[in-house]
Amino acid sequence: MEHAAELIAAPLARLGIDAGPQALAIAHRCGCQPIVLLRFGECLLERLDQVHHVANRDRLAVRVTPIDVVEVFKGPGVEEEIWDVALGNFQGNEKGFVLFAALLLEFASRGPGAVIEEAERCVLERLRDFDPDLTWLTSRDDAHAEIAAHLRDLADRHLLVRHGDADHPAYALALPAPPADPAPQELARRGAGPSPRRPPGPQGGAGPRGCCRRRS
Repeated sequence: MEHAAELIAAPLARLGIDAGPQALAIAHRCGCQPIVLLRFGECLLERLDQVHHVANRDRLAVRVTPIDVVEVFKGPGVEEEIWDVALGNFQGNEKGFVLFAALLLEFASRGPGAVIEEAERCVLERLRDFDPDLTWLTSRDDAHAEIAAHLRDLADRHLLVRHGDADHPAYALALPAPPADPAPQELARRGAGPSPRRPPGPQGGAGPRGCCRRRS
């Protein structure tokens, strides 16, 4: 965490910008991912250019505030980068990504640090809110077991932390999650499911048969 904080604080310091007091919080919210930290720094500089007049920057030290951090994270630049990094964990595993996006919606509804019991049921309900047809997930009547297997895989890859015993596990996020606001769009955008007969739609649009397309 301290190394990640230095990755954001040191380059800004060379530009005369003091991000030291906020560096650990920034590193934590970026999941200590260098590429996300880089994108955050770019977006932060854009914000500072807007809120600090150029003439004043030559006379006054620029200090990054908690409000700056929150506003940058609310912007689309960092949000998109975090989603790209999250997707990188699911190359070749579109089904797993759809389940992860549904899980993020559940975490977002409960607040930071939540531990979800019966996560399989919660994810299943989220998916059915988009489309009750879950044949993309499994051809058998065992969607609950299929989701449970994916949750175990997420825990094995340190994206989730497993609590409780093996028969009744509960799950928490291992690192700060991608912002959940785009999760419905991500579910819809990748809504054709990982089937070779029904490939995902192009970037920005759902496929021809959205397994997770929100019902109208």
